[in-house]
Amino acid sequence: MNIIKFFNKEINNKITWIIFIIILSLFFLVQITTRLHTFEITDEYGYYYEAKLMAEGAVPYKDFIFVHPPLRLYLLFLTGKLFGFQFATLKLVSLFIVLVGTIFLFKLLKEFFGNSEALIGTTLFLSSSDILWWSTISVGIMEALSFSVVGMYLLLKKKYFLGGFIFGLTILIQTYSLPIFAALLLYISFEFEGKGLKFKYKRAYATVLGFLI
Repeated sequence: MNIIKFFNKEINNKITWIIFIIILSLFFLVQITTRLHTFEITDEYGYYYEAKLMAEGAVPYKDFIFVHPPLRLYLLFLTGKLFGFQFATLKLVSLFIVLVGTIFLFKLLKEFFGNSEALIGTTLFLSSSDILWWSTISVGIMEALSFSVVGMYLLLKKKYFLGGFIFGLTILIQTYSLPIFAALLLYISFEFEGKGLKFKYKRAYATVLGFLI
């Protein structure tokens, strides 16, 4: 019976992954066919232009005003240098980052809750109006959200240094991810033992060290 349960579990896991990949692929196809060539009045076109200025030798904060952390701009700059500064190409940056974040969201829900919860959760996430709208607009919202999901997954999996490092990168995209990091840091740093609450200083130290690096 244990062998049968094991194989049933393995089959269910494989089917769950196949369904998830289908859902993720459908989301990607919808986005690249309906969103890459649309024009929205947002700040992203200013960021595209600033990334192009960097390719021409300009330095952020010195040669032009940029009021945000620099990582998002450097991601656009590197993408433009490698593949060209077309709008559709640069819109793919945030879309691919959302895909990565969704994979980690799926893994988090699957490992901590279950297969059904993972499929339902990621389907609701990808079908929400905010995700459908902002996933192809590079203003830092989706990038910061996706990096935060990756960092959360790593911290909950007890990979404290790496999780802190990812959150450090997240803050270099948008600073409003800081409260998420602070809440998770508190969560992993304290644990009930017996009747008391104990401070896990090694976890906190590794996380903060990764964040600062």
